[in-house]
Amino acid sequence: MGERRESAVKPGGRLDGTTVLRFAHIFKNASGGIEQYLDSLNRTLLERNRMTIVQMHLVREGCRLEVQPEQVGQGVLLWVPSLLSESPTAPRSLKVRVKRALYSAAAATPPVAALLRRVLSRGFLHFDATVSNRLLLQTVRQGRPDLVVFHWVSEDSGEVVHCAREMGIPFLVINHFENRRFNLPLMQKSLAGAAGYGGVSPADVPAPFRPGFLNFSDGIDTDFFSPQGVTSPEDGDVLLLPSRLTPGKGHNDLLRAAALIKRGGRRVKVVFAGREESGSFAAELKGAAARLGLQEETVFTGHLCAAELRRWYGASTVVVLPTLSEGLGRVLLEAQAMERAVVAYDVGGVSCAMENGSTGYLVPKGDHRALARMTELLLVDPERRVTFGRNGRRFVQENFSLPALASRHEDFYLAACAPSPVPEWAFSLPAPPP
Repeated sequence: MGERRESAVKPGGRLDGTTVLRFAHIFKNASGGIEQYLDSLNRTLLERNRMTIVQMHLVREGCRLEVQPEQVGQGVLLWVPSLLSESPTAPRSLKVRVKRALYSAAAATPPVAALLRRVLSRGFLHFDATVSNRLLLQTVRQGRPDLVVFHWVSEDSGEVVHCAREMGIPFLVINHFENRRFNLPLMQKSLAGAAGYGGVSPADVPAPFRPGFLNFSDGIDTDFFSPQGVTSPEDGDVLLLPSRLTPGKGHNDLLRAAALIKRGGRRVKVVFAGREESGSFAAELKGAAARLGLQEETVFTGHLCAAELRRWYGASTVVVLPTLSEGLGRVLLEAQAMERAVVAYDVGGVSCAMENGSTGYLVPKGDHRALARMTELLLVDPERRVTFGRNGRRFVQENFSLPALASRHEDFYLAACAPSPVPEWAFSLPAPPP
């Protein structure tokens, strides 16, 4: 990083000589959707451009707070840690318990899910953790990047937004969740003064935000996520849900669906592949599996690296994503690239991440019986699974390549770095909350 540059356009790569700082609540080397998105994007951009990417990442108490440079392609990936503190107080713990109880109720009762969304949109309940961005703010002030990109909007992102505004650094906001989040007061407050905004799918963008919305979509390394050379050591049918263990991702619904399939006479193994965000929620799932008679058939893999996740895709029969909220569904892209048929709830941008009836099946949100029916339809028909798998890989290759993803970001960054007045779309947005 260094002095501000008049233009982001340099000889060679389109972003040569520039520095981009990313704000995101991610863990280094984790296999979550946003982690994989940013890992693929960063590495592709650095292969194409002689640039620096400053990547925020979360670390837990006891880890060293130090900046770690990594040479990638033609550029440098600079890892800057932010401290995640999880030391609950009684009031915050109560909030978390209430939130988890509401999520469990929402999974079973759609009207409760609607109420939950209204409660959460007002910001009444928060996760039982705090994030300190001291080192990240120091990096911004001392290094003065050309651009700050927010891939996550949260209570602690406001101080980084304020710093960028104060220093005159252009910033962008990219939403990786359902686009209804643009209605949240915190999101609207963060958009004030932004050089642009967008999301990972065009689904459900609120009307006031459509004029300036840009669809960044996603990109998958289809050379890495490929069925070639991957063997399946598992016996029988494996239903894979690749997602962190957190309420709202549909783990309970998959257990209910698997129990229905088992009652119909077909034995299945349920694999939950992802890190535990809460030991109590993992215990809740294990209790639910025992009550449903699935204790022996349920596997918790914990945190997986990308290679381990790839092996589980290869071992799966069907990949299931019954999440109650989703921006796009990156794991669906990875699964289809691995030639696996998929079944998912029709929420957010999921319908953009698959072809219903051709690569898998969409079912109504919260309908675990329909989830069981469509999953079993694939389990009993190997030929259909093979056809859907081949269709899925072709669909991902044609629509979600990494070069196309990088080009979309390059276009956005160049436009944001170019001197310009406040964009026209900003005048039509709702006034940000005080």
